[in-house]
Amino acid sequence: EILDTLGIANIDPDGYNIILQGDIIHFCEMPTVERRQIVEDIAGIGIYEEKKQHALNDLSKVEETLCLGYFLMYYKNKMELKNKKVLLMGLGILGGGVATARWLVEQGAILTVTDMKNEEILKPSLEKLKDLEGKARFVLGRHEEKDFLDNDIIVVNPDVPADNKFVELARKAGKQIENELTLFFSHLKSKNVVAITGTRGKTTTTNWTAHFLKMHNVDTFLVGNSPEKPFLQEIKNINENSLVVLEVPSYHLEIVNGKNFKPHVAVITTLYRDHI
Repeated sequence: EILDTLGIANIDPDGYNIILQGDIIHFCEMPTVERRQIVEDIAGIGIYEEKKQHALNDLSKVEETLCLGYFLMYYKNKMELKNKKVLLMGLGILGGGVATARWLVEQGAILTVTDMKNEEILKPSLEKLKDLEGKARFVLGRHEEKDFLDNDIIVVNPDVPADNKFVELARKAGKQIENELTLFFSHLKSKNVVAITGTRGKTTTTNWTAHFLKMHNVDTFLVGNSPEKPFLQEIKNINENSLVVLEVPSYHLEIVNGKNFKPHVAVITTLYRDHI
């Protein structure tokens, strides 16, 4: 009757709640491994390890689902450029326009490049794009309204003001307006992005952030606002596990409203009247 009563509370002689006569001698004489197993059972370690393994298995499944969801989102948001008519407004001489033009052609875009500067001024950039001869059309020394109306996507150089009359013409015609930052982010495989902006201190903050992150992960990329590291030159080297630190000037951010620009971490260093 005593054991039946205790059984209601899940206490039974087959467990270790009740020690029957002779169990202690048996416990002392049993092999070490068996004795350790009993101690772990009494302490609940065995049950803990089992639950821990179940939790780890569940976590692994969640991570796989999140990973799949991210890649589905990536391909959904990825801007399709193949066979699209794209106008690059502003080639420039600092390197960003060259990287953007080359990347657009690599994506299969039907590219037109237009710049108010003439061929002589743009010679350094044109020399770097010699291999694109026949793959891109160049309209130099002027802009033609027809180009802003005939192309599907207008990619604006950072030096072009947001209220430029040709950009306004394209916008009113319902054209898709992009810049190198929005193109970069729509095709970026990594979601591990730190974007840094502000009136002053951007470059210092960006360089130090990239330096410290690189100590943690060698697969860290410092991108943007530098002739040596234009956005679309670096993108081909970045994978889903990379850490990406972006220096983002205000003029790059002028057209991101409503676009898929969602860095994991966003930093504003300072805000002065220059950018208000």
